[in-house]
Amino acid sequence: MGGDFAGLIVMGSSPRSILEVGAEQIRQSIFDQIEAGVVEEADVADILADIDEIKELNATMVALSAEEAQNTIVPIFGNALYYWRDLVIHSFERYVQDVTVPILVMQADRDFQILTDVDFVLFQELLAGRDNVTFRLYEGLNHSFIPTTATDFNEHAVSIMTDIGPVYGPALYDIVDWIFRR
Repeated sequence: MGGDFAGLIVMGSSPRSILEVGAEQIRQSIFDQIEAGVVEEADVADILADIDEIKELNATMVALSAEEAQNTIVPIFGNALYYWRDLVIHSFERYVQDVTVPILVMQADRDFQILTDVDFVLFQELLAGRDNVTFRLYEGLNHSFIPTTATDFNEHAVSIMTDIGPVYGPALYDIVDWIFRR
């Protein structure tokens, strides 16, 4: 990232590796399906093994050469590790170290893709001590910042694909207010 900008707004995001987040989302979806009786645990053993392989790749990918990363295919996602490696090398955590403009971090508490107790907390830790960072947590909203009644990952996934509606008004107001206060 680069350029001349006056502020940064982060909505429903994570400072974690997108590969780590994606693997966690798949794992959660499978466990929710097992709990709901939709699939049997024995039927997903290969997927769970692939998720473990993804987590191992996530932990070691930066040490790989560009060529090794280009020749390594990530299970489930089906693309080269090079893409994911590049996202880690150019991570938000590394990028934000040099950012001095105001930052607004917004999180929905019913977002089952980006977790309040993990990702929002990581943002708070990463940006702690900066007087130009604002954190906003919105109750009852999904990943799209739309009200939801979803109670697990799979309900959430369906709701963000089917529940069409405007972004929650107070969240939009907070963005406008934040911009004008800068």
